[in-house]
Amino acid sequence: MGAIVNTGQAYIAAQAASAQPVVISGFVLAYISGLNPADPVNLNEAMPAAGDIVYEAAVTQQGYINGNSVVYSLLMGSSVGDFDFNWIGLKADDDNLFAVAYAPTIEKRKTTTGLTGNNISRNFAIEFADAQSATNITIEASTWQIDFTGRLNDTNELTRQHSDNIYGNQAFYGDGWQVHYTGGVHKIKAGVGYVGGIRISNASEQTITASPAPTKVWLDVYTDGDLSGITNHADIVINNSTQSNYVDGLGNQHFLVKIAEVASGGAVTDTRAIIDSSNLLAFINKRLTDVDLDIGTRLLFPQATVPTGWVIITTHNNVALKVVNTGGGSVAGTNSFSSVFNTSFESSESGEHNHSATVNNRTLGTSQIPSHWHYSFRNVNSSAGLTSSNYPATDRTYGNDSNYDMQGSNSTPNVGRTGSTGSGSAHNHTASIGNGGKHTHVNNFNLKHLCTLLGERVGA
Repeated sequence: MGAIVNTGQAYIAAQAASAQPVVISGFVLAYISGLNPADPVNLNEAMPAAGDIVYEAAVTQQGYINGNSVVYSLLMGSSVGDFDFNWIGLKADDDNLFAVAYAPTIEKRKTTTGLTGNNISRNFAIEFADAQSATNITIEASTWQIDFTGRLNDTNELTRQHSDNIYGNQAFYGDGWQVHYTGGVHKIKAGVGYVGGIRISNASEQTITASPAPTKVWLDVYTDGDLSGITNHADIVINNSTQSNYVDGLGNQHFLVKIAEVASGGAVTDTRAIIDSSNLLAFINKRLTDVDLDIGTRLLFPQATVPTGWVIITTHNNVALKVVNTGGGSVAGTNSFSSVFNTSFESSESGEHNHSATVNNRTLGTSQIPSHWHYSFRNVNSSAGLTSSNYPATDRTYGNDSNYDMQGSNSTPNVGRTGSTGSGSAHNHTASIGNGGKHTHVNNFNLKHLCTLLGERVGA
């Protein structure tokens, strides 16, 4: 059972006298050899020796049980450990011991490779008159039983990946974290940057010892933390050898980047990737091409020059582009772009002429006229020799050249009629075109175009 020790009682009285709230700032866990958890708390208890304290942390959550009782909770996720403890203390905001509880020895283990750690929550309830109002706690007490460590770690990693997609392996604003050599001393300037998607801030200029030269200056960047928050770290490494990313014994991923090279005479070559704050989009585009693309990759650059790490391919000049689905990189044709698409194109004057045509006469033959037939007539003085089936016509008056009646045995006369002739075959007309005067064709090929460089990546 926990109890408020004498220093805690004195703190409550002092705060009440000055009309100030009672504020519990954190937990202190210790392992006290030979401690009997059944013993009553010594009200004269003092803070354990530094060598006995195994863990300190801020209060995770606080709540009230009733007007005279409040509870403080500590949640230790699977990233905390390894240690044992049997002594639990509450510390006030004046760093004095407030309350103490004894417990059987408790093991706290963190998750490591092949071993899943444990999650422990400790609730410390204290009771004194008007505790709720004295502590200004307005939230009802809750039970803390869920380990959010995995979820929080995943959220942090997702945020880091988003930043890494934007800024790449490294990116620094202006002269932030720039190594410079002044008055025989190497220093790193204050500023902000991103390494591996982790934001790092250098609050003030730092002096470093860059020796033995020649050597290189690296940043070792990583994140650690607990349920109450995370901290980004940037350690400075002086080493002429190439440094690689690694995972430490606590499972924290470390990202290492070179920010400077120091020559034997002390001169510094800045190797940081610098963000142009006036044109962040241009920086991101450059980052995508410079960092993510393989050496030998070729791209078009519609600008005055190619970025750092690229060279202009001069083999092709004043040529057009043709999109194909195979055989990329091959070249065909001989005429340059500007020789074909100049201001205008005009045919030579010797080609100026008019056109005229003459169609020759044509007499149609029998086979070339449409098929047709005619009626025939005959004039006789009498009807002798004519029968009802062979006369072509009847002369009613039997006079010369009299009137005739067309007759026959069918509705369409079939006597006095010639046979059909003609077949309607095709025929041709011949024409000749004579030469005329000369003329001119003028075409404007002044095509609007964008001049583009072809660049090849050769390095960072």
